[in-house]
Amino acid sequence: MQPDTTTFKVIKNEFGTLLGYDGVRHGMLDARNNIASPTLRCFALYIDANKPEKMLTIGGGACILPTWAQSRGIQSHIVEPASAVLDLAREHFFFAPNLHTVFMTTGEAHLTSTDERYDCIVLDAFRSHVQDEFCYSPDGIALCLSRLNVGGHLLINTYQSADNRSWQSISHDLLGFENNVFIRAVQGHESNMLLFSVREAKPG
Repeated sequence: MQPDTTTFKVIKNEFGTLLGYDGVRHGMLDARNNIASPTLRCFALYIDANKPEKMLTIGGGACILPTWAQSRGIQSHIVEPASAVLDLAREHFFFAPNLHTVFMTTGEAHLTSTDERYDCIVLDAFRSHVQDEFCYSPDGIALCLSRLNVGGHLLINTYQSADNRSWQSISHDLLGFENNVFIRAVQGHESNMLLFSVREAKPG
């Protein structure tokens, strides 16, 4: 089921361009068209430091991070089921679909139908404030990790919420898969937590 197109809203003012969905911010560029979202800035810094060659974004939204990554020579694959939000990304956020590989399907459908491996996977799959039920489940996290090359990085945007799996639960799952895990709060967004995990080589 795709989100109702009437729930998406692009706001432009002197501060930049914002994509909103049911009143929740889903990406922003500043007045100079740089990444303005604290979450995406943190991810961009981490990606820049680790220099992956091939990246998958599950939950493209305004496609700000994939567009940034592609401009740095990173091969970009995107999973985004909503054609309406991709149209807004193209019209307002400099997204060029022909420069990416786009899968217009759910994260679950893509992860269960491909054996493709990535150096970096970004999990940022929300409908408004609600996380994708499968992708943030133990099975979904395990599948994401299985689609990483050894030494690859899984970057997760999540937050503490009464009706979602908490970041503590997800980080516990990651540790259960014997991965290095780094957790960071996003300044200015008390509920957002970013999880960074590295797929380790199996012993022996």
